[in-house]
Amino acid sequence: MAHAASPTAPWLTVSVGIAQADADDTIDRLYQRADTLLYRAKAAGRNRVEVQPGRGA
Repeated sequence: MAHAASPTAPWLTVSVGIAQADADDTIDRLYQRADTLLYRAKAAGRNRVEVQPGRGA
């Protein structure tokens, strides 16, 4: 997406990490899985969605 007014970069990127809660999850464990997936998406080139393995895809 163009973002010409930004002093940092002329475009925006979106990276997403998706994790699904298990019945015995704590919010901290769920958040950690989603955060790990988010950084995996960023490392893979940004503008990506990473989904927890075995879930949804």
